[in-house]
Amino acid sequence: MLEASRARRADRLPELGEIIKAAHCNEPVQGLTHEFYRYPARFSPLFVRAVIKTFTRLGDAVLDPFMGGGTSLVEAMALGRRAVGCDLNSLAVFLARAKTTVLSQPQVERLSAWASDVVGAELEAPTVRRDNGDPCFRNAPWWISSRIHSILDKIQEIESGDLARAARCALLKTAQWALDCKERVPGSFDFVKRFEESIADVCSGYQDLRKTISGLPKRPAAPRALHRSVVGLEADRRIPAAWKPIDLVVTSPPYPGVHVLYHRWQVRGRRETPLAYGICNTNDGQGTSYYTMGGRHHRSLDRYFELLGQAFSSVRKVVSPDAWIVQMVAFSEPSWQVGKYLSVMKDAGYGEVELSDHAGKERIWRDVPSRKWYIRIGRDLPAGKELVLIHRPR
Repeated sequence: MLEASRARRADRLPELGEIIKAAHCNEPVQGLTHEFYRYPARFSPLFVRAVIKTFTRLGDAVLDPFMGGGTSLVEAMALGRRAVGCDLNSLAVFLARAKTTVLSQPQVERLSAWASDVVGAELEAPTVRRDNGDPCFRNAPWWISSRIHSILDKIQEIESGDLARAARCALLKTAQWALDCKERVPGSFDFVKRFEESIADVCSGYQDLRKTISGLPKRPAAPRALHRSVVGLEADRRIPAAWKPIDLVVTSPPYPGVHVLYHRWQVRGRRETPLAYGICNTNDGQGTSYYTMGGRHHRSLDRYFELLGQAFSSVRKVVSPDAWIVQMVAFSEPSWQVGKYLSVMKDAGYGEVELSDHAGKERIWRDVPSRKWYIRIGRDLPAGKELVLIHRPR
């Protein structure tokens, strides 16, 4: 019966209208737990939702091998699918796990009550300079650092690990608002008031996620967010055997030749801070090229494509023979990089789906407005272009 089901799925030609519409949608990211953090070059939840609905059924398994902030895992979970993701970045893993946690209403109420006490105490307390030499606080203004230290002390008193992680998410959201890509940094009391708003947003997100999950025929299993490279994923025993082979891969790998800071914030110009890791109590210590598969310069793109091939070769070993692989990728010089990318995918065991048979066009390109990362622009590339690629195992 399973083989017959797969055969039927392999033959179907899904309508891509919803995917195309979602790819071109420029609505702000919102809903569920998606607003906890602005992860660089993140997916549109609408796009991921359309892809999952188009290519999978209730109970199918979805993989995001470059999961970033966990958008794919949240959407898969909310749609009743099993979800697996992995990432080299410990910050990404923290976020994915926090955003896919289902808090009960009493837990949300306890978090809100705790935050009210903290905000009240912080607003009454003067801003005291506090510097313990923590390298994670490098380049963060002292008045912001002092408030963060004070709130972190109070977070450590929370008994529930899930609630402590949710509180750290709210603090992370607040600190990103205050510092990332900001020329002018707010005052400490404005920071505390914003933390109060962030707690409310986080509580609302958890309530939205719980309500969505409760409306499903069956509550999905908790997603697996793995801190690891996708290379060698096929041997990872943390993926339940019953979830394999994977039915859908939806992902957005690092972009060749495009400069994205996944592990740093930029404060008042180009001064970088790893503060996010201090807030989340996760490990940092790698350079930019570690997270981008080799960096953005021409001389390093050979390394990028080598690692890309290794990554998708591992993915090939865990997906179903009739799985769908959907990616959203940007290129600094598409005139040659698109062809090279497709060649690597072919060598890894995939064939590109000809969209002219499905959507009446060759490929789907989308404009990305107001994205806060820096791009080396090729002569034929408008800044902020992304390409949707669809493949299947050969």
